[in-house]
Amino acid sequence: LLLTGERFQAIIDDCWWYGTVLKKELLDQQYMKSHFQSLVVLWDNGEEERMSPWDLNPIESRDVISNGNSAPASAEDMSSLSVYRSKSDEWPSHGIDVECQRLLTGIDKIMEFPFAEPFTAPVDLNAYPFYCFYIEYPSDLSTIRSRIQNRFYRYYANVKYAVGPT
Repeated sequence: LLLTGERFQAIIDDCWWYGTVLKKELLDQQYMKSHFQSLVVLWDNGEEERMSPWDLNPIESRDVISNGNSAPASAEDMSSLSVYRSKSDEWPSHGIDVECQRLLTGIDKIMEFPFAEPFTAPVDLNAYPFYCFYIEYPSDLSTIRSRIQNRFYRYYANVKYAVGPT
């Protein structure tokens, strides 16, 4: 967590912006444990704003000099900040890639069966307007498949939760 007076950088609209943390202050006293927009920051361009800690990164190099303007962020910069690297105990021992491929193969096979047809795509809420009153977390096989393919799930337990009771 960044401390008062600490310098930071953030990627916003594909650019690096730089600033300093002015203070930590709850956005809403009703939510004492929330860090949402709990930092008041001063951007190098003179603007003051509330930000969440997860939006900011400590400046890694002391060589960074800001003139108050943004600097373009490379594709590598954005990728390095957006990709979660799972820990060894978060997925089966053979690894996330092997397990995701295994799951995708299984979902593809299930989707071939006639009994799976109602579960292959999201429910049409126009046709079934009360569906969400009965199903707390609606999901379907194509959504789960897409999420597995794109590494949406950080933990194996999240895949199990999305699939439903076991």
